[in-house]
Amino acid sequence: MQNWHKTTWILILVLTHNHTLWGQITNRLPCGQDFFEQSWEIPSPTSLDEKNDHSSVQRSQLVIPIVIHVVWNKYAENISDELISTQIDALNRDFNAQNQDLNRVPNEFKSRVSNIGVSFCLASKSPSGLPTNGIVRVETNIEDIGIKDFLFFDSTGGSNAWDTEKYLNIWVANTGAFLSGYGTYPGLTAPEKTGVVVNPKYFGVNKHPKYGLGRTLVHEVGHYFGLNHVWANDPLCEEDDGVTDTPKQEYEHIGCPNYPQASCTESDMFMNFMDYVDDPCMLMFTAGQKERIWANIYVFRPTLLSNTIDYYCLRDNQSSDVTFSISPNPLTDVMTITFPNPDNGLVRVQVFDMLGRLRKNDSILADSRLEMRVEDLDSGVYLVKIGRNTKVVVKI
Repeated sequence: MQNWHKTTWILILVLTHNHTLWGQITNRLPCGQDFFEQSWEIPSPTSLDEKNDHSSVQRSQLVIPIVIHVVWNKYAENISDELISTQIDALNRDFNAQNQDLNRVPNEFKSRVSNIGVSFCLASKSPSGLPTNGIVRVETNIEDIGIKDFLFFDSTGGSNAWDTEKYLNIWVANTGAFLSGYGTYPGLTAPEKTGVVVNPKYFGVNKHPKYGLGRTLVHEVGHYFGLNHVWANDPLCEEDDGVTDTPKQEYEHIGCPNYPQASCTESDMFMNFMDYVDDPCMLMFTAGQKERIWANIYVFRPTLLSNTIDYYCLRDNQSSDVTFSISPNPLTDVMTITFPNPDNGLVRVQVFDMLGRLRKNDSILADSRLEMRVEDLDSGVYLVKIGRNTKVVVKI
């Protein structure tokens, strides 16, 4: 058991209303794990192994359907579908060791890099079985709702969680000036509050100079799966994060430190997703973290193991199954996509520019029509992808 420090939740409420603090913060904001740890009885690795004899066995690629609750007070907090798509891609990238910057891991730690073996998707069916794009939007009159219990309930201006045994609920909401977000540790929160909360400033692949690669959510989902921070705030270097292949580390690192750094006897693994460095310097999970994640899944989140991509995930239909028309072409302010045939299911519509950048992203039941606004796109040629394979060139 770690020797958790004794910061109180009251501190969060005080500091989030100190608006002068925001301009002073130049490094990564704390996540809620720092403040919840004092009251959580976090299972030790030994106790996990005693409960579970599958701790080091990955059954198969685990599919996690996600519902995004966008709970917004100011217009800028109502993030776009396109931004949400980039965040899902970032989760899949980093949890599967597919990030292109992985080659920047120091040679000392390259052998410890691990593919966690977890895939994420936007949910395609609601708990009642209705088609969905996996995004819920709620306008609220409550400022900084991300640090208040109001967030988790429709009746108080927030958004009810979907079945937390089958879905990963992610609330994108303003967490004030002091928190970037927080992830709930397995088995330690009420079901209706289980999931992850992230400030919209740090969500998705955005233009933030330090936290624009979607790795705030990667860090918080690590907590959701049972990972601790890689440091222990122990000047004697006797405590650690409960993972065998992450070196003991006294304190967190911020910014983009030069390698090597050492706070105990070994080099610190500050480039781990569970440290506090800037997004461009967060690079890896380890094999030991993978074992701990899967142990927590088997013990605390076993229902996720029964999820199937065919039922829960937004998926692109085969091109042969979908017929459609696009008008007008050349486009003006609105692109209208019409699907004349019923029962085509839910399809994804994406618009790419000629550099391959995703500019628009939406999904629709392909027995109706979609009007996608494109007046914000520059004049030129674009590629519209409908479903899995069908691509159409349009002009604006």
